Amino acid sequence: MLPVNKITHEWWDNEKTKYNIYVSRIVLKEINEGDPHVASIRANFLQGIKVLPATDEIDNIAEKYLSILSIPKKSALDALI
Repeated sequence: MLPVNKITHEWWDNEKTKYNIYVSRIVLKEINEGDPHVASIRANFLQGIKVLPATDEIDNIAEKYLSILSIPKKSALDALI
């Protein structure tokens, strides 16, 4: 395991209960992509995490990020994460 992955795993194991954590529907989609075994491990870290609702307000904020930060359209989903 890479050191950065180890730190991330330790944070999820030891620190996440100190915060109100939310995840977007797009993150849920992305973590389930790729190798099924690895996707399953990623999904386990998000068990019990609240999912943010899709709203027009979030879409509007994402559009502003895309414009202000010059995010390429092919990476548009990253603005919604």
